[in-house]
Amino acid sequence: MAQPATAADASSRPTVTLDHPAAPKTPAKELRQRVIKAAEDQAAPAPDASEASDDTSSPSSPASPASPSSQSPFIIGGSETTISAAPWMVQLAYYDATTDEGFFCGGTLVAPNKVLTAAHCLDGLDWTANGAVLAGTTDLYDDTTGTVAGVHRQWQHPKYDGDLIKNDVAVLTLDRPLEQKTLRLAASDDKGTGKSATPWSPRIKARTGWKFTAYVTNGDVTGDAIADVIARDSGGTLWLYPGTNKASSSLFASRIKLGTGYNQYNALF
Repeated sequence: MAQPATAADASSRPTVTLDHPAAPKTPAKELRQRVIKAAEDQAAPAPDASEASDDTSSPSSPASPASPSSQSPFIIGGSETTISAAPWMVQLAYYDATTDEGFFCGGTLVAPNKVLTAAHCLDGLDWTANGAVLAGTTDLYDDTTGTVAGVHRQWQHPKYDGDLIKNDVAVLTLDRPLEQKTLRLAASDDKGTGKSATPWSPRIKARTGWKFTAYVTNGDVTGDAIADVIARDSGGTLWLYPGTNKASSSLFASRIKLGTGYNQYNALF
């Protein structure tokens, strides 16, 4: 969790102006090459039809748990999307030609030449010399669609702690503005729906019959990427309320008994 900003941090905060060089320093062709090199170092493109036919002609063995073919390409609970659904998402590619090493991260375009990202993506690296930003496409290997930009300046939170994952925030200032739609940053006075006439969204009934006396935790405890609740009732029984993610019916399924005797504890967490 980020720590409150102090006066000492003020001089280290990223600027919010749209300043950028009069002309881009890095040619677009070189930037696209960095994107492709970074992708080649960290990912493998899908095989074409001829490769697929060659694979089927040879004996095959069951994929091991660590085999790329047996792993999902999505985050837990994720699904494929399109760039039109999230035009502000950009791909950050880093490739160091001297070491022939690269990787890529994601970022959010919050201004035409400002990308909000994570400090762990920038820490210890020279993005001005080796970085590239690709917007307007989801294909890392396509060197024709989308728009590329170089990095004019990088900033990361001065109190970033990689071991504790604190203050994991950074900003890239691009060497040219991008035309893609930006995502507005949250403001301190943002509340509810943001509409004065209807400031709060309609309430959603989670379920009835909850008579617990101690709330223990929420979050995904069943491994299905849906938030659950664990709570204790007055008799000391610990219950799990599995989340369903179905607001139209009930947000939680029937509770599951985890154990008894938990009323001997003053606090559960």
